[in-house]
Amino acid sequence: MCDYCSWIEQILARINVESKLLQERIPPPRVDPTVIVHGGAGIIPKTKRKFMLEEVKSAALEAYKTLIEGYTAVDAVDTAISRMENTLYLNYMEEAYTHTNEEIIMDAAIMTNNLNAGCVGVVCGIEHPIKLAREVLENTGHALVVESGAQKLARKAKLPKLPQKYLMKQSDKPTDNSIFSADEMISEEEHCNLSCSIDSIDNSTINNENEVNKSDDIKCKENEISTIKMYFPQCQFLETEGNEELRKSDSIVSFHEARTVGAVAYDRKKHLSSGISTMGESMTVIRSLNAIGTVIGCGIYADENGCCSISGNSKTIYCYAPARKIVRRFNSKTTMMLEINEELEKFENETGESQIGVIALNKKGEPSVSFKSLDFPWACCRNGCIYYGCKECDKFCEEITNLSRPLDCMCERSI
Repeated sequence: MCDYCSWIEQILARINVESKLLQERIPPPRVDPTVIVHGGAGIIPKTKRKFMLEEVKSAALEAYKTLIEGYTAVDAVDTAISRMENTLYLNYMEEAYTHTNEEIIMDAAIMTNNLNAGCVGVVCGIEHPIKLAREVLENTGHALVVESGAQKLARKAKLPKLPQKYLMKQSDKPTDNSIFSADEMISEEEHCNLSCSIDSIDNSTINNENEVNKSDDIKCKENEISTIKMYFPQCQFLETEGNEELRKSDSIVSFHEARTVGAVAYDRKKHLSSGISTMGESMTVIRSLNAIGTVIGCGIYADENGCCSISGNSKTIYCYAPARKIVRRFNSKTTMMLEINEELEKFENETGESQIGVIALNKKGEPSVSFKSLDFPWACCRNGCIYYGCKECDKFCEEITNLSRPLDCMCERSI
């Protein structure tokens, strides 16, 4: 090689080194975390809808703050579901009747986009089944642990036990079949607070529902509304007045016994996670697993394309396994919402079941919410705003103002 060519080669090598150093100095692109939670698909009485929606919003906000602080998607899912497991109206343990063998049976599952999963089934006496499922995910080589094995793992992990007041005998429980009875297994102080809250709702919210809906709509700026419609195309911001079908549904006082809460999350490092926690059918003679909470691909699924969490009828979901089918469709060229709705149509046509709701995130962290049930309380936090709703006609937006860290802060502070 001549001196001239050698000199050119040295210059090019120096340029490559300087370019790499410059790229290392440039901060990585800002990734906005996202979390969506749901409180179960079914039919919710009008007087309870606002309570459940507020609790779902609180769980989403708490999980979103963990993501902003640099924690992982698994942390966010754990935080959201644990919060809902301790919440009146969403917490099936607070209002559940035990099985005929005097036990409260719970199932839970959590999964990440690298196809790792942890599930627990037929768990008794554990306050947070989702934390036990996370223990299976992170500290064992198993995917599903049930019954005595799950109990032993919970003791080893020193997870908190379910308070004794929830483990009372079936004969000692109230005879009222409504799972929303304010007298069921809550303290006197909680009862007073709940009674005052219900009176407040009856006097201010229900009697003046139209003014509340209008005030919420006013809060939504034009750009926020367009953002909601981009993420949730089915949102129409319809008024409940004049909608005969919705008025009829409000007269139904029973709640579809989904007793399921779930969450999906996308963190700053572009990791995805989905989770679910559910209770088995009440008054069964034998212990049984709930497919939604223990079979991967039915209630939850996550891979490189995205993740989702589903609520609905356990038997039909077990037969159809919609979670895996939905996520596998995310790599197509059509929109995520279109793919989900097409899959739900197939689900309804093949099973005849319409009690189903889906929350999902694709690999870019873009959210989607879709459901065929009359009610599906959900909340999504993204870009410093919280989007939420329960029925198809009420999708609202609020700005999150109490974040402890700026959205564009990318410093490492995760555990």
